[in-house]
Amino acid sequence: MRKWGIPLIVTALLIPLVWFTWSQPREPVCEGKNLSAWLNEYGYGYSTPPKPYVESAIRHTGANAVPFLLQKMEGHNATMKSRIYDFVISKKIKINLPQSWSYGDPYTQMRQARIGFKILGPEASNAVPGLIRLYHERNSVEAKCACLESLAAIGPSASQVVPDLLVATSNADMTISSTAIWALGEIHSQPELVVPALTKLLDSKVRWAHFHSSAALAKFGSDAKPALPTLMKFLDTNDLTMRMDASNARSRIDTAMMEKRKAGKF
Repeated sequence: MRKWGIPLIVTALLIPLVWFTWSQPREPVCEGKNLSAWLNEYGYGYSTPPKPYVESAIRHTGANAVPFLLQKMEGHNATMKSRIYDFVISKKIKINLPQSWSYGDPYTQMRQARIGFKILGPEASNAVPGLIRLYHERNSVEAKCACLESLAAIGPSASQVVPDLLVATSNADMTISSTAIWALGEIHSQPELVVPALTKLLDSKVRWAHFHSSAALAKFGSDAKPALPTLMKFLDTNDLTMRMDASNARSRIDTAMMEKRKAGKF
């Protein structure tokens, strides 16, 4: 029994390991480095400076990166992967596991996914259903906002999330609600639904809501024309910040309307 005991234990451990490895999405590679390595090199902080050569490599992976990024966003496999990686290394088992499995923190994985979607933009449009599902499944504020930020980066192709965003604008958590308002501007779709909702937020007179809704309305250009009367009201307010927000939004909407008139589209 001793003779076969250790090999049987190792085999029992390796079978689920092999299954788990082969069941994962294949990680895209560019210039000899996998996507995780490029994302790790880019960094994942909000103040990370642009790195054009890294962005180019990540962008090169295109839609092939989406299943892998969604898995990173999901995060629940991250700890399992890192444990398997540590076990294989510690036992000196000769299996070539992806280096990305050593990046085990679920929040690191999630933030890297957010960066990946930000760089891919509209090319990641096939991720929209998965990101919406994860938005509803995740409980933490950071995870929900990471999903909304990723959807915003995809732009108009993520228009199916608009109803969820409209609901989220009234979320009790200010981070979620402000991210939702911002995302509505980045996606700038379904103006017949979104513009009235953003205009109503202007009237709430809450400074952060006014700032984000003004900026979002500006992204709709001439489609935000119905919001102009409300924006005009804030040009006479004593609140300098609100006055500037309204003025900037009005200017961008007016400019878009003038350009549309010149093009004969009005």
